[in-house]
Amino acid sequence: MDKYFVIGHPVKHSLSPEIHKMFAAQFDIEMSYETRDFEPGGFIEGMAVLRREDHPKGANVTHPFKMDAYQYCDEVTPRARKSEAVNTLIFDGNRVLGDTTDGKGFVTDVSQRCGASLTGARVLILGQAEPDADWRLLFRKKGAHASISLTARLRRLIPPVLRLAVHRAVSWI
Repeated sequence: MDKYFVIGHPVKHSLSPEIHKMFAAQFDIEMSYETRDFEPGGFIEGMAVLRREDHPKGANVTHPFKMDAYQYCDEVTPRARKSEAVNTLIFDGNRVLGDTTDGKGFVTDVSQRCGASLTGARVLILGQAEPDADWRLLFRKKGAHASISLTARLRRLIPPVLRLAVHRAVSWI
């Protein structure tokens, strides 16, 4: 059975394992998908243990390790190189291939699954970290007028009540 993981800190709240399990069941794919919480600063050590003990086929990477994952890769896609961040790892023997798929996935969901047009839209991204350059390029290609990100440094300026309201109203981005 192929094994996959989502890696982050904290990560126990992630919906990725349930989403991937539903996907696997829908397409009759035998696989496992679990969370792995690495301590900040422990990405390289955590990856060594994960690969030695669990032999994963791939992994998703979330906050705060996307830049660590980029450095960890042997090869990255052009869009990952542009953003200097990776959220998708593919293990091919001893080689590690990396990609960044957040922006493309978000734009696809908004435009195709939700039927919304980004043409002329003003986009506000609330999140843990600065969205990568890939997001900005994708928004421009879809005709969005602005892409504004709210980094972790600026989040503390938003009153906690508003943060809670936004967190409940907006799924992870």
